[in-house]
Amino acid sequence: MTKSSAFAGPLGLRRAALPAIVATAIQAWVVHPGLADPGDLTSPSSSPSMALGSSGAANQPPAFPTFLDHRRLQVMERHTQPRFEALALRRAEKLKRRAIEADLKRKAEEMRRSVEAASTAANAPNAPRDTLVTLISPAPANAAPVAAPAPRNVSASVAPMRAAAGLTLPFLSAPAKPSDPADCSPGSLTTTALPGGRVAIDISEPCRKDELVTIRYAPYVFMRALDAGGRLRFVLDLFQGPDPAVAVVFASGETKPVAIGVTDIDRVSKVAVIWGKPVNLDLHVFEYAATSGSSGHVWTKSPSDAEAARDASARTQRGRGYLSFASDGTQPGHQVEVYTLWHHPGQSSGVVATALDYETRAAATGGPSCSDGELAEIQFETITIAPRRPPTRERGIIPRAACGDAQLEKARYQDDAIADLPVSLE
Repeated sequence: MTKSSAFAGPLGLRRAALPAIVATAIQAWVVHPGLADPGDLTSPSSSPSMALGSSGAANQPPAFPTFLDHRRLQVMERHTQPRFEALALRRAEKLKRRAIEADLKRKAEEMRRSVEAASTAANAPNAPRDTLVTLISPAPANAAPVAAPAPRNVSASVAPMRAAAGLTLPFLSAPAKPSDPADCSPGSLTTTALPGGRVAIDISEPCRKDELVTIRYAPYVFMRALDAGGRLRFVLDLFQGPDPAVAVVFASGETKPVAIGVTDIDRVSKVAVIWGKPVNLDLHVFEYAATSGSSGHVWTKSPSDAEAARDASARTQRGRGYLSFASDGTQPGHQVEVYTLWHHPGQSSGVVATALDYETRAAATGGPSCSDGELAEIQFETITIAPRRPPTRERGIIPRAACGDAQLEKARYQDDAIADLPVSLE
């Protein structure tokens, strides 16, 4: 046997397969340490025939193990857990907000239906369907609001408000007969724009001394008396905007249109409450979570004024407002209270909360303002206007409350009667 033929026998095959056997064992030990070790090289499975039979598989790339690094997962969980919690919180808040909005819409719809069912004046001729048309007639104009058990001086309580708002609202007496045309001169009617979306209407009618006149701001009306010289200055708050027609109607039926002119109504927002019964409702506004009696609490006893609100807005760089029109239930015609907000450019957040107080019911232990009294249930209407937004009108009702009820204080205030007013124009 030659040396070359020696490698053709079994020993030659074993020597030729040795590198492949070693490579296979090393790869198995590296990839799966528990499945292969150097001692396995002598096992029967490492025979030359096995090596030869698996030489094709040995040439394939080894399969990498599949495993999870639990240490890395724990680190990732620690980093991502706050994000998941924040997302869950936002989802919960969104669902809660949707539920609250749905509940408010449901209540508003129920209130609207109850008002429509209870309203008998809604079918009056030429009256818009969605407008409160009940009025205080001139007959009870001299009567004070429904008296509470404790006497109160209505004129003294509203005089500061009238002076602060620039209103001239004389206490009405019975309308006098028109003056003799022989001793009077032609009348005049002029207007002056005032800050905060208001217009002063100056009437001079010497022939109509002490006459009761009607200022019509369609569809609402205000009735005031000329003085002994036939003069009247009425400050009209444009709580519906400048578009509705304005006119002065005299006792004879003569009507004079009023030209509004240019105003700053596009720089302010307004929220108004209107009612038509001889009771006193107070509009309360709480700016930026203000508490009762603080500087941000605006109402008839702390009305502020146009200049003060505008200066405060410039100083604090936040929207500020004032009570621009007030009623106490003693004047004939519609009763209106209006809050006007001066906006500050660039403000992107903030809200002013509102509440409605049935002030006449304050200390009532009996009478028409509670239980089954004719004034125990008060219908009202709200209007909100803002720059670059259409007006929003809503109707509501103050429900009845039992006389002497322990919850009477709570029954006075209607926190959800008027929608809150956003201060941002975004």
